[in-house]
Amino acid sequence: MSANPRGWSLPRAIGRFPKQLAGGGAKFFRDLGTLVTGQVASKLIGLFAFAYLARVLSTTSYGDVEFIIGLAGLFGTVIDLGLGTIGIRRAGADPAKRGELAAEILVIRIAIALVCGLVMVVGIDLFGGSSELRALALLYAVSLVVGAAYQEWLLQSAGLMTSVALAQMLRMAVFLASLLLLVRGVGDTALAGAAEIAGIAAAACFAMYVQSRKITPIRLWTRFDAGSLIREGIPVALGTLLWSAAQYAPLFLMGALKGGAGLGFFAGASRLATSIAAFSSVYHFNLYATASRLDRKGTALATVMASSFRTTAWVTIGGALFVALAAAPIVTSIFGHDFGPAAPTLAILIWTVPAMFLSGHARWSLILAHREADVLRSQAAGLLTAIALGLALVPAYSATGAAIAAVGGNIGVWISSHELARRRGVKTPPIMLALKPLLLAGALALLGATLTGLSGWVEAVAAAVLYALIAPIVDRALSDDILHLARVGGDNERVVE
Repeated sequence: MSANPRGWSLPRAIGRFPKQLAGGGAKFFRDLGTLVTGQVASKLIGLFAFAYLARVLSTTSYGDVEFIIGLAGLFGTVIDLGLGTIGIRRAGADPAKRGELAAEILVIRIAIALVCGLVMVVGIDLFGGSSELRALALLYAVSLVVGAAYQEWLLQSAGLMTSVALAQMLRMAVFLASLLLLVRGVGDTALAGAAEIAGIAAAACFAMYVQSRKITPIRLWTRFDAGSLIREGIPVALGTLLWSAAQYAPLFLMGALKGGAGLGFFAGASRLATSIAAFSSVYHFNLYATASRLDRKGTALATVMASSFRTTAWVTIGGALFVALAAAPIVTSIFGHDFGPAAPTLAILIWTVPAMFLSGHARWSLILAHREADVLRSQAAGLLTAIALGLALVPAYSATGAAIAAVGGNIGVWISSHELARRRGVKTPPIMLALKPLLLAGALALLGATLTGLSGWVEAVAAAVLYALIAPIVDRALSDDILHLARVGGDNERVVE
């Protein structure tokens, strides 16, 4: 990064923001805001739904629900088989074939979903789960088959991002409404699966309606070469599967090794952390679109990635500091006082968020350099790290050990992807750019620990305010990097409408 501008001052830097961000200068952030809006709404509805579940179920039953959801999520990655990504790429190259692609991918996904659903049900039965857990697994297996018909990629390929956002919100709204109608207590735990079926069915029907009206008629069958699509999608699917497995590994280890209320505490804290971490993929999707254009034009891509890295380091580490300090009131406010013991777990798990955001720069830089195999290696390293730490820590430390394993897995992805990029000569932001925000966050956390008698909210707000005030002083390149990131977005054509 270039040296600090001569004559820099905080008031002068702040005064430059309105002018620099006016008009097209803030395009990067406007695009990002468009992508984030639907995610925020659906995540908030989903968070309310799971907060309701946590309050009407016991901690053990809530943990069972989250365990099955995690299992269904992993099988959902298998069912996708990378076909959504391949479908978008093929539709972009030849839009006239969207109808054929939609029918082909639908048939493949349904076939895989039937197998995955059967494996899921049989696996839970062999695992020795309770009758309630088996009923829950059966309903979620049905949701996998129904979900195969929800082709979000088709709407994305046609640039119908508003429809994508509406489908996401509709899914979670129907899920929430169904929970409120069906689940009234511990005896209704399995009916959470019926709510999931209703939600995914609503989203699938809406997507099909949009498809028939704006994209292509719905086809239930077409003559195609399944092998070609599957072969093209498998490399993408493997990377996504390893990534998902690394995220779910601590949850599965908790379920297999501990279970009981500890699983519920970990699941609740994980639900909050992963809801926030999900925005990493949205952010990097937007950044990747800009970066790929810069790469084609021969622009200084490394400078853009460094600006993004510095900005996200300060923002995400500051946010993690706030959540960690306010973990207790956050958990009890959302899930109820029974989940109070989950606060230390959330205070640890929230650090997966900056790890995901920051590791994304190395991973996407490798993808731009056509080093997808190295991305796969880094995700495998993260999975192995999470499993090793989980096996060592979960038996002794329960949910806290699982949280450490989750953070360790994400750090494993970050370090390995950065090291692989360095070895391959792929320019990626130096890890040391995150040192200043980490040191400042650590100092403020230690300061908070010395102050007794303050509520979690007061301590967190005070730390966040101090962090925000000190950040541009200790890192004078921060404001320039934020402005640079905004200007870069404004220099390129619009990608998402």
